[in-house]
Amino acid sequence: MKYGAAVLVTAIAFVSCSGSGDRDRIPLLKDLETLSAVKPGENMSDYYTSDTIRAARRYSLSHNGTDILSGMDRKIFAKGAEMHSVGEKRNGDSAEVLVQIDRHPAVNMIGLRVRIPLRYEGGRWKIDRSDMIPE
Repeated sequence: MKYGAAVLVTAIAFVSCSGSGDRDRIPLLKDLETLSAVKPGENMSDYYTSDTIRAARRYSLSHNGTDILSGMDRKIFAKGAEMHSVGEKRNGDSAEVLVQIDRHPAVNMIGLRVRIPLRYEGGRWKIDRSDMIPE
């Protein structure tokens, strides 16, 4: 869990494709804005790639039922959180968005830059953390 959280909140510098800092909705993340309102384990296929869900289930089985996904992205998309895009990279069905959290119910999240890896699957952009979930 500590490894996943460390990866999640690591500030990553990369060349910005948009660079606008626009505080409007981030198009690649529009389908993820309601993630925090969903109960753990419910409708996860709406938000995560199938590979991520499989990796999270394997992790849960080997770690006494720990829901690693709840400890990762649900905190980023908490109700009341606001963020803006610092950079975005796209490569076919893969993308990565670097966001900076501007407002958040948890004060220690404000100012963090978070990398969100995405893959286009099932007609929408979904979070792809399959390679970040430890075995």
